[in-house]
Amino acid sequence: MHDKLGMQVIPLRLLTPYESKLFTLDLKSMNPNDPHNKKNRGRLIVELTFDPFREDSSRISVTSDGEGDASVRRDVSSNGRVLLVSVENAEDVEGKRHTNPYAVVLFRGELKKTKVIRKTRDPRWSEGSSSC
Repeated sequence: MHDKLGMQVIPLRLLTPYESKLFTLDLKSMNPNDPHNKKNRGRLIVELTFDPFREDSSRISVTSDGEGDASVRRDVSSNGRVLLVSVENAEDVEGKRHTNPYAVVLFRGELKKTKVIRKTRDPRWSEGSSSC
């Protein structure tokens, strides 16, 4: 059974087109009324870049071979907009034993998952992903 440590939402209005922005996000409970919401569950570091008028027709998405290796592909919608998401690392992930963290990115119904980093509270992914 996987424990969900928390989530964060990043409003796209915080992004300036064509500029990468690094976010350090405190993980919050999935339930905002949770009394443990103030508890430190860890931090997630992500980099986002919004390119509203991409002219090429390439695609980016992350696929994993099950062995922990990921390949990157670029996705662009017909209107040329792309959101590049790079999950860099996490820090001080909650847990004492058997901590095998991974991150999930959900954008417009499309879900991407990083590889699992075994036995660490400070995983480093530096994997790229995108959604249109």
